[in-house]
Amino acid sequence: MAKGGWVRVPGTAGRYRPPQALRAKFKREGKLRAGTVSRRTYENERVQKVGWRNWSDYQRARKSDDYNRLVNRAIVERGETRRDIGPESEFSQLYLEMEADQEVRQGDRDLSPEGPLAQMLIYVGLRDPEATYDVGDTPGETGR
Repeated sequence: MAKGGWVRVPGTAGRYRPPQALRAKFKREGKLRAGTVSRRTYENERVQKVGWRNWSDYQRARKSDDYNRLVNRAIVERGETRRDIGPESEFSQLYLEMEADQEVRQGDRDLSPEGPLAQMLIYVGLRDPEATYDVGDTPGETGR
């Protein structure tokens, strides 16, 4: 059984039977075939619930150096595995908030102590949770 009431249909086609609540939606969209939807439709629906645009959006992020650097830090700092850091994880939520903040500000990030970048840095162990200064303004450090 897949997550959230979805049922994987046996066979090599990779199809899923959606929960009853979603069947009408998929039928309207023309995605329901013999009571099942494709694996990609299942993946898109699952990741859109948590804020990704679609499965491909998540896959592109997963291949980026920035994302992988943060994932590797989370693995070391928090003892998580790559499997723990999936598209629906707390890490992904923080990453999406951090990226959305940058998009809204057209490239400028919110560097406040409560901002999404600060929250991500706390999560991966690169920032003290009690810090009251902006990201990048670490007291006592001099420029390199």
